[in-house]
Amino acid sequence: MKFGIHFGSRGICGDPDTLKAIAGVAERLGYEHFGMSDHVVVATNVDSAYPYSASGKFFAQDTGVSLEQVTALGFVAAATERIRLLTSVLVLPHRHPVLAAKMLSTVDVLSKGRLTVGVGVGWMAEEIALLGGPPFADRAAASDEYIEAFRALWTADEPAQAGRFAAFENLLFAPKTAQAPHAPIWVGGEAKGARRRAGRLGDGIPAVAANPRLPLDTPELFRAAFDDVRGQYYFSNFLQSQPDLNWHNEAVRAEILDIARYWLDLGIDGMRLDAVNFFCHDVLLRDNPLRGEDDGHADGIDPDNPAAAQVFCNSFCREETFE
Repeated sequence: MKFGIHFGSRGICGDPDTLKAIAGVAERLGYEHFGMSDHVVVATNVDSAYPYSASGKFFAQDTGVSLEQVTALGFVAAATERIRLLTSVLVLPHRHPVLAAKMLSTVDVLSKGRLTVGVGVGWMAEEIALLGGPPFADRAAASDEYIEAFRALWTADEPAQAGRFAAFENLLFAPKTAQAPHAPIWVGGEAKGARRRAGRLGDGIPAVAANPRLPLDTPELFRAAFDDVRGQYYFSNFLQSQPDLNWHNEAVRAEILDIARYWLDLGIDGMRLDAVNFFCHDVLLRDNPLRGEDDGHADGIDPDNPAAAQVFCNSFCREETFE
């Protein structure tokens, strides 16, 4: 097991000599990574609930003092030699994805490949709005596209993306990250959507155990959350490895059922419903390559009719399998 340290940059902790000294001590003591959080500004009136306190009040709301995260980690990179640098987490809607990708790749290059990119969707609607980010209700969808943009910019010779929130083409992006194929991406958050995002798009998940609304403070809760991530990862990898799936093929059905059985074997409460819902809504009804060829719907299912999708999915997966 490896241990890291999470460091705030407020008050005396934001002083350059203090930051350099603490990072140096953490490195000498053998800590694996040095993490810093991300607030660019703090709104004067915050109605958003802070997820990591029982009261919902953000502890630094009174001053708004915080060093810019990526810049500060660049400073720490110059003051250290071995310890890994962790954005814990970078709030994706805070920055344009191309600019954020360049800031992060710069730190990875200057640190000689020591950056781990922790990312999250953010919780403070007011801060995201002040920074010109996407609508708060769309931040999860935007974050998915930003992660995909990072990978494209860090790996492709001619990166391009045509998303609703991240769109770019006709550009050269260099240097890439020093790490190959790219700096690892850890997707933060404890909610079901965050776990699914980590399984689909991440290389790891820096979940916080002490979320009072979604606690992961026992081995059982911690294991259940990470097994959920693992199940999504296996399912996502299977889908990506089969771009031209034929859902009427018995071999395809058998592999899907094997994945579903894996979920069930984990013994997680509610996993049966999660597996069915994920299969119906996130796979059959969303991804174009997986829809029926005739009318754009899986076996004629209307994607705006979840009840019909549920009936089809129960039949497809032979519901007794999930009992």
